[in-house]
Amino acid sequence: MSGTRYVDRAGPVGGQVFYRVIATSGHASSAPSELAGATVVPEAPPPTAANFVAASGPAPASLHDLVINSSASLMSSPALAGNKLQLAISGSLTTRVAQARVEVQAAGGAWQQVATLNTSESVTGWSALGSVATAALPAGAYLVRVVAVAANGAALETTAAAPLQVVHSAASPTGVSAQVQGDSVVVSWVAATSAVAVTYSVYRSQGAGTGYALAASGLSSTTYSDAFLPGASSVTYVVTATDAVGNQSGYSGPATLFTPAAWNIQGPSVSLQALRDAGAASMASAAVASHSGVTSVTFAYAPVGSGAWIDLPLALPLPTSVGGGPPGRPRRRCVGSALEHEQPLRLL
Repeated sequence: MSGTRYVDRAGPVGGQVFYRVIATSGHASSAPSELAGATVVPEAPPPTAANFVAASGPAPASLHDLVINSSASLMSSPALAGNKLQLAISGSLTTRVAQARVEVQAAGGAWQQVATLNTSESVTGWSALGSVATAALPAGAYLVRVVAVAANGAALETTAAAPLQVVHSAASPTGVSAQVQGDSVVVSWVAATSAVAVTYSVYRSQGAGTGYALAASGLSSTTYSDAFLPGASSVTYVVTATDAVGNQSGYSGPATLFTPAAWNIQGPSVSLQALRDAGAASMASAAVASHSGVTSVTFAYAPVGSGAWIDLPLALPLPTSVGGGPPGRPRRRCVGSALEHEQPLRLL
């Protein structure tokens, strides 16, 4: 290379790399340069697009690793933690560092030790990476700092303090309601009050004493459509909220309704997908659902132009003696909740 700058691909977080530079001219080479080393640490997350709001007070907490060094915190907003916190610390001291002592301070309180981390060293300083348990800390705002400690326990260097917000609970959604819309039940609720993003889980109970079963999770909206329920039955729903650090709220208040009896006399819903080429065979697939449940599913085959349908045995190729003749088309017949099945279909 002819330039004086080289960019190397980063290795794994926590790894150390070392470099020397040698100048060459023709067949001659200089002596190696002094050794330069580095430790790979997490970088700050990229900014995300958001509406700009002018307001007073501290920046809201967000979910990210807490990255601090001996001169400053590298994050402008508090780190958010539930039961644990990921830390990446570095310092410029080149003296032998035995351990990194992690300390926290509540508002108006004294510094208290919560963990120790092993350190690594390079010619540019020391670093430590690790996870710190925060489950025993009461919910609230804290400052976090790390003290570099020598083998004899003496404090060698102290990092800058970084803000931390510990959260151990999430608020429950409110105003849960359930309404019949067409062939489905639409469940809606009022968003939980939270300073951080949450997702929602919907639980369903069908009949007294059956308990709640998870119907859907990871929902970002405040509505959920529950399809193909049995008719003439009582259905109860509750909703929970889960925040970014895994805290799940308690159940919301319940919402109960009775599904229409007419649902039980409706025929199954069948959706036959396009054939997929699988080499020597073709793959036929269909999605089937019914308010009354699905007890069995059958594929059938007929040559083009023929009305004689031949049932296909499940999970078996069509025998050559049956499959001979012109190209065919698959059909799925349903007798009798939602089901998906794939059937190899050999067209010979």
